[in-house]
Amino acid sequence: MESLYSSMRGMDIPIDIKLNLFDAYVSTILCYSSEIWGLCDAEVIERVHRCYIKRILDVKRTTTSNAIYGETGRFPLIINRKYVW
Repeated sequence: MESLYSSMRGMDIPIDIKLNLFDAYVSTILCYSSEIWGLCDAEVIERVHRCYIKRILDVKRTTTSNAIYGETGRFPLIINRKYVW
């Protein structure tokens, strides 16, 4: 995630494309083999997701999760692991 974020720094990339890049490069790694372990909450994975969203939105770390999910129109990754895969 850090290399993705640092490679985008200084570029004027829309937020929706940054989120698509996260889904393509980072989320696939985080959710690898979720058919086996996907039913657990995996708060560590969701923390990475929230951290990335907060960094690209340039908000404080203390911003509530509901606010960043509402602003970007996203859902926690647990939804993808339990219902989409």
